[in-house]
Amino acid sequence: MVEIPQQLRDKVQQFQNIQNQLQLIIVQKTQLTQQILEIDNALEELEKYGEGKIYERAGPILIETTKEEIVKKLKDDKELKNARLKSLEKQEAKLRERLNELSVEIQSGISSLSGGKIMGG
Repeated sequence: MVEIPQQLRDKVQQFQNIQNQLQLIIVQKTQLTQQILEIDNALEELEKYGEGKIYERAGPILIETTKEEIVKKLKDDKELKNARLKSLEKQEAKLRERLNELSVEIQSGISSLSGGKIMGG
């Protein structure tokens, strides 16, 4: 039987950790994308809205505000969310690149082991 070298086991562990990080980033990206769509929908509705009272949720209560104030808040929030989304996309690209590198290293390590059964140590 062939024992898997510690270095190879470490790379497999690293690979799994990066996969977990990548999964978290994908969830965060999905949430941000949904929030941005909700902001876009709200802004679209506000464009159609004429004059009158507008209320903004502040926790469990509603506060009267102006159309201009709420549009500014929504646009600022959207800008921040888009910046965060771009940051997550960069992180995702780096993690995917590292996953590919590790995959090649792991495959190379496995193929370099001599024949026989492979077992964990």
